[in-house]
Amino acid sequence: MAALAALHPLATEVTPAEAATTQEREDPTLSLRNFDIPAQPLSAALMRFVQQAGLQVTADSALLRGVNTSGVHGRLTPRQALGQLLAGTGLAALPAGDRTVVLTKMSSTITLGPVRVGGQTHPASDPQAPYGPGQGFVATRTNTATKTDTPIIKVPQSIYVVTRQQMDDLQPLTIIEALRYTPGISAPNPPGGGLPWVNSHDIYQRGFQSDTFMDGLIADTSPSTVEPFFMDRIEALSGPPSVMYGQALPGGAINVSLKRPTEKVRHEFNVGFGSYGRYEGQLDMSGPLTKDRTLLYRVVAIGDTQGDQTAYSHYKRLAIMPELTWNIDDNTYLTLIGQYNAIPELSANSAGPAMSAIFPGSYPRYSPHTFTGDPAFSNSHGESHLFEYIFYHRFNKFIQFYQNFRYEHNNGWFSDLFSLGLDPKTSELSRYAMMLGDNEHAVLMDSHAQMDFSTGPVQHKVLVGVDFRVQQESDTWGMDFNAPSLNLLKPQYYIYSTKTFLSNIGNSFSGDVSDYEQEGIYFQDQFAWKGLNVTLGGREDWNNYGGTFARAFTWRGGVNYVFDFGLAPYFSYATSFNPQVGNIYSGAQPQPLSGKQWEVGLKYQPPHSRMFFSAAAYDLRENNVLVTDPYHQNFSLQVGQVRVRGVELAANANLAQGLDLSASYTYMDPENSRTNLTDTDINGNIVSLKGKSPTQIPRNTVSLMVDYRLPREIAPGFSINAGLRYVGFTMGDQANSFHVPAYTLFDGGATYDFGALRPALKGLNVRLSLVNAFNKEYVVNCTSSDSCAWGQLRRVTGQIGYRW
Repeated sequence: MAALAALHPLATEVTPAEAATTQEREDPTLSLRNFDIPAQPLSAALMRFVQQAGLQVTADSALLRGVNTSGVHGRLTPRQALGQLLAGTGLAALPAGDRTVVLTKMSSTITLGPVRVGGQTHPASDPQAPYGPGQGFVATRTNTATKTDTPIIKVPQSIYVVTRQQMDDLQPLTIIEALRYTPGISAPNPPGGGLPWVNSHDIYQRGFQSDTFMDGLIADTSPSTVEPFFMDRIEALSGPPSVMYGQALPGGAINVSLKRPTEKVRHEFNVGFGSYGRYEGQLDMSGPLTKDRTLLYRVVAIGDTQGDQTAYSHYKRLAIMPELTWNIDDNTYLTLIGQYNAIPELSANSAGPAMSAIFPGSYPRYSPHTFTGDPAFSNSHGESHLFEYIFYHRFNKFIQFYQNFRYEHNNGWFSDLFSLGLDPKTSELSRYAMMLGDNEHAVLMDSHAQMDFSTGPVQHKVLVGVDFRVQQESDTWGMDFNAPSLNLLKPQYYIYSTKTFLSNIGNSFSGDVSDYEQEGIYFQDQFAWKGLNVTLGGREDWNNYGGTFARAFTWRGGVNYVFDFGLAPYFSYATSFNPQVGNIYSGAQPQPLSGKQWEVGLKYQPPHSRMFFSAAAYDLRENNVLVTDPYHQNFSLQVGQVRVRGVELAANANLAQGLDLSASYTYMDPENSRTNLTDTDINGNIVSLKGKSPTQIPRNTVSLMVDYRLPREIAPGFSINAGLRYVGFTMGDQANSFHVPAYTLFDGGATYDFGALRPALKGLNVRLSLVNAFNKEYVVNCTSSDSCAWGQLRRVTGQIGYRW
């Protein structure tokens, strides 16, 4: 080699412990050791590695110049630790003797025992893999924004990650709850106790409704996206995502990464309990099926039953997710994922309305525990299943290929009662009844090739891909507008049943079938020169949405510069599209909703630390919004615009050993910037909605969460966490004639590891979680002066688990 790194002489002085086992003497890379190497330049990290591993590492110093590593922490074999250090660096390790490893440029994926160094690493071997669980509250890499393994600091767009530890601390029942401490996120619609069935489409980013993706494919039909135990991480990509994912509203996209098979054996079994009669069992087992680890498996399963703060609400579910990974060779793997989700019983309805908290002189107080349906009629059931495969192959050091395919099927039936209006003088809630049967199928696939090459001093990472989505939904429904009213102060139940409903509608049901197709091709070039990183991408889509055909081109461009001390200013511009239907007087088809956003910000990742800070300011607009045609009754014009301007601040950090922090602040200023629509305010006046803010979107939100593992000498095995959430006021109606007050909530939890008490109890742990710890009664949202909902009261959940 032309020049050896300075770490080589240091490595030759390190000798193995004399107490090593026979196996360790034969292969010292198989012994478990404690590693604590923070993110830093790779050359410095390797210095610490040879000290902690007892191995020699030889490398050309030119290969290490300007290369950084995400670090490694935990009890691992030297081979596993080196695999984590080299992940994402473009370097590979070759054995050159019993105690010597040589670093070289990656020409193919090279296997060092159980860990694959280079290419696509498995989350178990690298928690900072772009789909891995992260470390503490910090994740540093992503593929959600670019579909390539990219450090978050080099992405010129806001992206936030909820790590596995955050989910373990929060014990969220839904994906919405898991995102409560994430900047720019609001989930205004789900009131009450938060049953796990709540649809993930109730998530809003930067003021617009978001779609949820699972492993990079949209998850329209699968209810499994609400189960956090199946996930390793949740990512919130803020701003228009269409260039990578096709049709979407401009606020962003939520991408969840399902757990995947691990090369390290792990078993976990948990029994849960909590408020409202909650009981749950969880199972997670993973590891190799063969000695050479070419076949890996994972089985994740849950079963739960619970009620809700609203009386008569109940829920039962069983779900299982088996997985298999086949490491075909050093350059190829295939992961198969199956999932079955059954909900044999579900009854959930809105609680008594909360207008008394807003208008105490006009409405009596209705209890947040009052059920507004009827237990004899309100019930649902359903099941879903999916099959997914993820295929990866590296052809050579320049080209790699990735393909993801999923088939989903979901069917269900629900019956419920809904509000037709409330008379505040009598407290009588008028209601109508509805039954709906739903059957959905979806086939989705995304394929893309990545090419890595250089043109002179400029490094390129080019992505070219194609995806398609075919979805069919058939619905059958019936409606009864003669359902009895309900007195909210003296409710009477079991007076309306399925038999009554069928008699009232004469067994007459309606139905329809809707189809959706989308095909898209996309390209992207991420090119870098020294600290400068430029991302440029474009996409063409063809859509058939309910018989309406549309074609759209979207694009994104961004630039940032990463300084040696970890600061990265950036700027980006992105567009989006979303199909819509409506009546235009000329007979023309409505153009898709089109979004555009500019964003400027700073990201900071201090060297030699596990911390990440970000700040962003943006201007986001959605055009082609349908408004009333003033000259032609029952027709629309496409001249409307909704604009949101905002600021987001975020911090995720491991401040000290055992101390993790997550903090955020969000400011949003949404308004209908162009519209001719009107609404009636609480005084009966008709007002223009131009310049008004949409309902349910808070102007300011603040969150803070801290997890602290107490020192061993004070309370071994004990850790506590605490969270604060402030949600600012929102507009109560479209006319902006009243506000929903701001509220502040406190959450908390604790964990105890019994292994710290006695070695024989290693793996046994207990967790406790509190939501709204002080049982604050508050209004979570209003959509009009006679439609306001109570927020979630105190909920306690606990879990006894064993890991081995």
